[in-house]
Amino acid sequence: MDQKPLEKARLVFKNREPLPVMFNPTEMIRERLVKPASIGGRHSERLTMDLFLDSSYFENDETDIQIFLRELEDASAADPKHFRSPACAFHWGTFSFSGAIDEFTVYYLKFLPNGIPTRAKVSLTISQIPHSFSIPYETQPPDPIKEYRAPAESGLWLAAWKAYGDPSLWRNIAKANHIVNPRLVRANQPLIVPTSKKDS
Repeated sequence: MDQKPLEKARLVFKNREPLPVMFNPTEMIRERLVKPASIGGRHSERLTMDLFLDSSYFENDETDIQIFLRELEDASAADPKHFRSPACAFHWGTFSFSGAIDEFTVYYLKFLPNGIPTRAKVSLTISQIPHSFSIPYETQPPDPIKEYRAPAESGLWLAAWKAYGDPSLWRNIAKANHIVNPRLVRANQPLIVPTSKKDS
């Protein structure tokens, strides 16, 4: 029997690239909060999970895992119009949950001698918001080519992680951009990112 390929969970935000997790969660808690009829009788739900971060996920095991944390912080920054975090959705296979990030707590677990954190756990809670603000699951096929600007750190690895959920596929991007040495990629250098995970 053929083994099914691993599907990576993703956090999807409006007007931003999806944010794939490094490692799929091992468990999630989905709670339904029921209000008494005397105060409206409505219910709401929230989803809580732990996300594990480790620099060994990238080929450079000295990668600062705060790259992921900065992406999460930027994506969940409060929306002044609605006085809460922007709408987001957690998608993993057939499981989907829409809402807004209520809170996340970071536990730093490992550091390099120079203080760079290389391992952490993020406890994340997503709470339901009115349906009109939710994000539907995207079913349309993506464009065959996307443009991406390399960040200051681990440009190709991070681009592959965000595009495919797998940083080891950075060679696809290197080949499409005729890059021989990925460590020489400049910050904000424009990159062509083939959407397909197959070799470009």
